[in-house]
Amino acid sequence: MIKFLTILFILVYFLGCGSPAVTHKVIYKDNQVDPVIMRKTMVMDEKKKKELIEQAEKVYRINVGDKLIISVFEHPELSTSTSPTEASKTMVNLNGNIQLPRLGLIHAAGKTVEELRTIITNRLKKYLLHPDVTVTTAYVKKSRYYLLGEFTETGSFEKDYPLTLMELLALGKGIKYKTSDLRHAYVVRNNKKLPINLYRLLKKGDITQNIDMRNRDTIMIPSSADQVVYMFGRVADVGLTKIPLVDGKLTLMQALTLSRFSDAQEVHANLKTIYIVRTEMDRIETFVVNAEEMFRGDTVPFELVAGDVIYIPKSKLGTINTVISKIFPTLQLIHDSLTDIQMYRDVILREN
Repeated sequence: MIKFLTILFILVYFLGCGSPAVTHKVIYKDNQVDPVIMRKTMVMDEKKKKELIEQAEKVYRINVGDKLIISVFEHPELSTSTSPTEASKTMVNLNGNIQLPRLGLIHAAGKTVEELRTIITNRLKKYLLHPDVTVTTAYVKKSRYYLLGEFTETGSFEKDYPLTLMELLALGKGIKYKTSDLRHAYVVRNNKKLPINLYRLLKKGDITQNIDMRNRDTIMIPSSADQVVYMFGRVADVGLTKIPLVDGKLTLMQALTLSRFSDAQEVHANLKTIYIVRTEMDRIETFVVNAEEMFRGDTVPFELVAGDVIYIPKSKLGTINTVISKIFPTLQLIHDSLTDIQMYRDVILREN
């Protein structure tokens, strides 16, 4: 059967109109059934998700252009005026410094309010026995955000008021949906990927993903140009095999054909339980597919999406958790961040 499908695929490819697209020509029987015999969705627990977002938060650091009010208790001569006029507030200059009475220049840019308070307190000890210093921000410079990837407009954007994720996405003047890979789009804060699922926000209307944004947050929507799926287990190639999608489409049967899955492998593989793992930023779906029935034309095709990991076991593995333990090292190789897969080890899961 596999040899027959391989020959059929080659004939369709070379007798076609020259397009490199993979065309599925298997004639399916009437009343085909769904090839998925089991499906499990694991969603990141909301409490843990909130913790991960908060861990990526960083205490605000003073920037050039910020205006501060420095108050020394019972020593107005050492304090900056609390008058609302702009001139009375201490502005961080282009060199990152502020000018204080008696203390002169102090470098403030890049420091937290508490760090600056400590520096001022220590310097004032030359003049006061127990200086009581308060530092507050009178004005914070505009927040800067970054949009990268498949937006109509990319680059940096400044706003002097807080934005939500949806409001920030709107600054890109539209997303190039035809060429974007939303399932693997992500938000970066302080060099950490957040467990925010842009696919569910934009395609499923999941407003729980619409978080408040912070200064210097970055949204990255990757291109679908280099979309692939990954296959390992009982396949011809040793180790992990990458199989490209064509125009964003690929079925499981096409992937098996392109991986050069042979009769020899079929003898040693359990085609009744092929596992597909699909990851997003806050959830993982695991499918168990009966490819044996698919080859006979008894089921409809199983459509893959970019990033799917296909595992063909030698024999039936039992529970999905057993499969996860085998696939986890491969997921670590594929993903550049554990944010979307660490739930296997660290996060309380709930099944949908």
